[in-house]
Amino acid sequence: MRTQLKYRFRIAYAVLLIALIGLPAIASAETIFLNSELSGFQEVPSVASNARGFFQAFLNTETQTLDYELTYNDLSSAPNAAHIHFGQPGVNGGVVVFLCGAEGGQACPATGTVSGSLSLQSIIGPADQGIAPGDFRSFLRAILAGATYANVHTANFPTGEIRGQLNIDLDISPPIAE
Repeated sequence: MRTQLKYRFRIAYAVLLIALIGLPAIASAETIFLNSELSGFQEVPSVASNARGFFQAFLNTETQTLDYELTYNDLSSAPNAAHIHFGQPGVNGGVVVFLCGAEGGQACPATGTVSGSLSLQSIIGPADQGIAPGDFRSFLRAILAGATYANVHTANFPTGEIRGQLNIDLDISPPIAE
C-alpha cells in the first residue's frame, strides 16, 4: 500500500511539473535518476516466476543520453532481449529502446548485469504510439508521465518474464529549475 502511494505521488509530481513548468524547463534539470524493481507479477498478464531484477539509469536531458544498468537473476530460461517499452502500468506497449539482445548489439547474459549508454540513435519507436525513431522529446515525456517500463524476455516467456515501471527517484534527481 505504501509503495503504491509513493508511486502515485511520483506520477502526480511528474505530471504537475510538466503542467506547471513545461518541457523546455525540464531540459535544464540535466540529469534525472530512474529506477525500477522488476518481477513477473508486473508483467501483463502476470507471470509466476522466481526471477527478480533491478533497473537504474541516469537520463541526461542536455546530452540526450541514458546511462543504464540492468541486473537480473533466477530467470526460468535464457534471456533473449531486454527493452524499455512505452506503456502505463497494466498495459503492454511497443519497444522504445533495446537494453540488450538487439541484432548487432550486446548479448543478454544468462544472469547478472548488462549496462550501456543509449543515445538518440537508440530510440526505435514505437511510431504507431507517437514516438518516432530518434524522438528523445517524446521518450522523455513518456518517462516523466510514468508511461515507460523495463522488461526482460526469455525463451520460456517470449513476451516478458519480468517487468517494472520506471520511476523517477526524487531523492537523487535534482529539482527541476524554471
